Amino acid sequence: MRKTHEKILRALLAVSVLKTAMLSSGCLDDEEEISDSTASDNKQTSDGGNAGDSENGGNKYDGEVNGSRASKLTFSSSDGINITRKQRESEKPMGEDGTQTVFVYMCGSDLESENGLASGDIEEMIAGSQSDNVKFVIQTGGAGAWADTYGISADKTQRYVVTSGEISLVEEKEQVNMGTAQVLTDFLSWGVENYAAAKMGVVFWDHGGGSVSGVCFDELNENDSLSLEEIDNALTSIYDKMTDKFVFIGFDACLMATVETANMLVPHADYMFASEETEPGYGWDYTEIASFMESNPTADTTELGKTVADSSMASCEAIDAGSEATLSVTDLSRVDELVKAVNDAAEDMNKNSAEPALLAEAVRNIYNIRAYGSNNETEGYTNMVDLGSMIRATVPGDKADKVMSALEKAVVYNIYGSDKDGSTGLSTYYPFGVSGSTELATFGKVCVSPYYMTFVDRIAYGAQNGTTDGYSGESKWLADGAVYWSDGDYSDYESNWDHYNDKTDNMGFCGDKSSVQIDVGPVLDDEGTFYFTVTDDTINNLASVNCSVYRVDEETGELLEFGVDHSTKVDFSSGLVEDTFDGQWYMIEDNLIPMYIVEENVNSSVYTSPIKLNGKETNLRIAMERDGNEYDITVLGTWDGVNENGESARSVVPLKEGDVIVPIFNTYDSEGNFAGKAEGDECTYSGDNMIEFVNMPAGDYRYSFVINDIYGNVCYTGFTVFTTDEDGNVFFTPEE
Repeated sequence: MRKTHEKILRALLAVSVLKTAMLSSGCLDDEEEISDSTASDNKQTSDGGNAGDSENGGNKYDGEVNGSRASKLTFSSSDGINITRKQRESEKPMGEDGTQTVFVYMCGSDLESENGLASGDIEEMIAGSQSDNVKFVIQTGGAGAWADTYGISADKTQRYVVTSGEISLVEEKEQVNMGTAQVLTDFLSWGVENYAAAKMGVVFWDHGGGSVSGVCFDELNENDSLSLEEIDNALTSIYDKMTDKFVFIGFDACLMATVETANMLVPHADYMFASEETEPGYGWDYTEIASFMESNPTADTTELGKTVADSSMASCEAIDAGSEATLSVTDLSRVDELVKAVNDAAEDMNKNSAEPALLAEAVRNIYNIRAYGSNNETEGYTNMVDLGSMIRATVPGDKADKVMSALEKAVVYNIYGSDKDGSTGLSTYYPFGVSGSTELATFGKVCVSPYYMTFVDRIAYGAQNGTTDGYSGESKWLADGAVYWSDGDYSDYESNWDHYNDKTDNMGFCGDKSSVQIDVGPVLDDEGTFYFTVTDDTINNLASVNCSVYRVDEETGELLEFGVDHSTKVDFSSGLVEDTFDGQWYMIEDNLIPMYIVEENVNSSVYTSPIKLNGKETNLRIAMERDGNEYDITVLGTWDGVNENGESARSVVPLKEGDVIVPIFNTYDSEGNFAGKAEGDECTYSGDNMIEFVNMPAGDYRYSFVINDIYGNVCYTGFTVFTTDEDGNVFFTPEE
């Protein structure tokens, strides 16, 4: 999503405005409401182990787990963390041998109302389930319209059973908000009471947004979604109605294979199936999944997970989306070991972050690791990075090795495409661009490590102050006896980020308020290289430098922005930044188009371009491969990005021959104030890649260095004139 900002000079802040987690009331009729079940206070050995006889209900606890969540973490400066989870003394299947039920919480959203994708997956379930031993129990809702195929109503919340190759409507009620914990509680409580089986699973079907945004965005209720805390609330509410865990909980949605999601699910399921990256709109292959369940009723859940992953990848490859796909199977019984290893590693992250040079090195490394979705102003911010990659990039030695070992044990199957090489199966939140205290508070309720929470908080503090000098959050997050994941010490999380609520606009043309100060320049040296240097005392605040290119509109006098690229060379030891811009840019049919850097690797990059496709605003993504001075550009397709609710679009959609493309440019006045948007020349996709990286037409342009600090803020150097001639040469003319 393109966020309209008041100035080009403003910080790159996230577009996702995320709600605080809460239970909504009044969603169902009084006679239909199901009250939350509160856990009894029973005994359990430390770290989730088995204890002696339980006095009450067959549940065991390490200490006490009270309230609406099923896990608790307690921090001690001397002993580290202690994890407490709800646990049954013994587990007993709830149905006859060979029976299997999958409860599908199907929030159709625009995936159904615009493309009929939910109905398509129901059709696959019908095709694959050929006996009454396999059932898909589905609740539908959250979409403004449904395909006519099965008579599903957008005005009702309906429940269907798919079995023996048929679908039956078994219950309906008034429309409810699929983004609330109470509605999920009601569905699952009703489901396990009426359709219990020897093996039961849960699938959340819709858009996903990761650890902070959650899943299942109801388009009929302002795209309200289920946070991880709300999912925990719902699952905890039905815990005492069950005698066994779900064998799996899966997310046929984007970005939900996170360590925070897995940690929340530990008391409720044996395995998690989910993707670190965005998913194609078609989602999982339910025909293959149902067929496997029919043929293999006694198979291990890991084998089912492999079928989900492999068939999903095959579906992605069939639509040329395999290179971007991921899916992992996580053994939730191994997550405690992983959480403890992550916390131990994060202790070093936090300790090093108090040293400016070490913090700078860590953040620069994080900016270069595998990230998912998008983390740029043009498309929005998902703020999700690969967990293993982040730990390896920031923590050396034995502690990182222990995290990787624990990850390998927990993630029992992990599949990813060629463009997602290095994905370790679980991601985590990192604040590339923070929308405010609500986002931070939401993460605070699910973060798996007090030390990592302190690290994230330090970055947020620096985003406001331009420095971490004076940061004192350790006394809060690392206090002896601090309790996480419960209704305990930090229930009023949002107030913990008052320093972020008071954040001022530190950005502008690079000047006194910027955390990165320019010592010399920007100027031309004797060889014609455009450069500047950073002051010694602010080098450690520098994360990266890009360049931005503009043309002056002859009619309006406004600056037309062509985008942001990485045509610079940065020496972090000396603070010298040199321009490497060679006067080439991206064109369609001899017309310059806007293009923004998304991801850069050694010999390849991914870019995004704001466009209208057949009249609808979206983003065009391209990949560029470099071989010396030769460039190979591939049009990947279009991606709608992340909206203001943190809802991530499903994966890139390929273009079709005949699609009409209109570039969209941001425009600014001479002072850098946002002036509006301008549309470029229309072109029609012909089936080839169309985009060229060539010399810009001869003329005068404007140029600015774009300076990114380690806290996610950005500032721009003043506009500088450059000229290109007929031979493609570039001449800079610095303004006084």
